[in-house]
Amino acid sequence: MEFIPLKKGGLGMAIKNERARQKIRQSYLNHEQVKKKIYERRRKLLIRRLTAFFAVAFVVLYFYSSALISQSELLDGKRKELEAKEKQYEQLKDRQAVLKDEIKKLQDEEYIGKFARKEYFLSGENEIIFAPPDEEEDE
Repeated sequence: MEFIPLKKGGLGMAIKNERARQKIRQSYLNHEQVKKKIYERRRKLLIRRLTAFFAVAFVVLYFYSSALISQSELLDGKRKELEAKEKQYEQLKDRQAVLKDEIKKLQDEEYIGKFARKEYFLSGENEIIFAPPDEEEDE
């Protein structure tokens, strides 16, 4: 306790002043404790909110990244498939050109005659066909 000089009211007044100061101090301390509790509660809530936010953000980011990766893989597969189909298209185009050429040749009588003689050993009038021996039989 502090030393308080006695004035006109004496000891009773000093005690009342001291009690009033103690009440004020106690009120101030209680107020500070309440402020501290409120601050701690708000801090905990902030930490919880931030944790929840980052957890949700992580989950969303995970799903978006996995979707992006799967779409990328799907796109790569489609590109490879497109390249294969383009290659097949070019081969079919070449085959079509060969077949069109063959159709033109087959409309020529002279070509048909040569083809029949060569492949089917057919002969025209007064022709004798000699088949050359196979190279495999000579060996």
